[in-house]
Amino acid sequence: MNRKPRQSLREILATNQAQLDFMSKLAGGTGHVNKVVLPPVRAREPRDPCKAAATSEADIQKAILKFLRVHPAVGFAIRINSGGAVETHNGVERYITYNSQRGMSDIFGVMKGGRAFFIEVKSATGRLTQHQNDFIVMALNSGALAGVARSIDDVQNILGI
Repeated sequence: MNRKPRQSLREILATNQAQLDFMSKLAGGTGHVNKVVLPPVRAREPRDPCKAAATSEADIQKAILKFLRVHPAVGFAIRINSGGAVETHNGVERYITYNSQRGMSDIFGVMKGGRAFFIEVKSATGRLTQHQNDFIVMALNSGALAGVARSIDDVQNILGI
């Protein structure tokens, strides 16, 4: 599959402007259509590495865990693995589940005061399953802090820190 090289906004506008000028001339006009004027290009400001947008859910999760493990209001925070695997023992295959609570959040922890929290990590486009939503509701109804986090800012809002 051959892809065209990506054009900048300025290149696209220049191409469109040339096409508009040509169409105007064909229609009996002056051959010139008012141009869209773009502001000058600014140099990008350096990003704060603590708030840099992570692309994958795994990257976001790592950043959140790093943040939680050093925050003074957090007692501890751990990653909860869940899923399953096929195991063979004495020639018999069986399916083993790890963490059989469906919808369990990705991160579990306890604040210094003793209040539990659960954080479901999602990427910018990730969506909750019904089981994950039900687990968060159950945790909130039980008095724990819980929610969906797509960034460290979301975690701060969930935990009130």
